[in-house]
Order: sequence, then C-alpha cells, then structure tokens
Amino acid sequence: MLSSLLSKNTLILIMDKKKSIDFILDIFRENEKNPPEKYLSRKDIVDILHIDYKVPESTGYRYHSEAEKEYMWELEKSNDPKKKIDRKQVILDNLWDIVQSYATKLGKPTTTAEDNQNYTDAAKNYSNHLKLYKKV
Repeated sequence: MLSSLLSKNTLILIMDKKKSIDFILDIFRENEKNPPEKYLSRKDIVDILHIDYKVPESTGYRYHSEAEKEYMWELEKSNDPKKKIDRKQVILDNLWDIVQSYATKLGKPTTTAEDNQNYTDAAKNYSNHLKLYKKV
C-alpha cells in the first residue's frame, strides 16, 4: 500500500474528511495564539488543502464551513471568557474573507468590470458593518 503512495520518492499526501476538518480546527486553534493580522484566511486554508493535500477546492470550502461550525460550538461550550465567541467579530471576519477573495482576482489579465464591482461592493459592505458595530 505504501508503495502505491510513493511516486519517484515523493509522498503523495491524502487527506479524508475527518483529517481535513481536524487539520482546519488545529489551524483555528493556532490562530488564537497569533495576532489577527497573522491569521490564516479561509482562502489560505483552502489553498493549503487543495495544493498540498489534493483536496478539491469546492470540497475544501465545504470542509472549512463544517470545521468552522464545530469550532464555534467548541467556543460556545468553553467556560473561558477569553474564548467566548464575539458574534460581531465573526461576521466581520467572514465579510473580510469575502473582500480578500475578490481582491485576489484584481489586477489579473482576466479581471472584468464585474470583478471590480464585486470587490467594491464587498469592501463597502464590510465598511458599513464595521461602522455599525463600532457604534453599538
């Protein structure tokens, strides 16, 4: 079996759903120790799964969503006030991920006017929510 995984002295890493979700949960827990600017974004995590572990991109996003739900559940069950979830921050983080995903499409030869508009709309949406939550 191991020989089927080896190809010219290169180990092909295979990750199933359980291992992928555990991997993502480990990244979420590691993010707790880092400042927000060093967090791995949803796109970064999916890229790691896709490039390094050959998980299809759409499947990677699905695994990320499931891991995020499980992580939120863990935080809700935590008695540690530092780990208690801030729903507003979760929303802002998700909106920022959307802005970042559109930003990766900008400046490429295949960039369309629609891509530019989507980026602008996402950035405005993030900004509006940020202002709203700062007032509350």
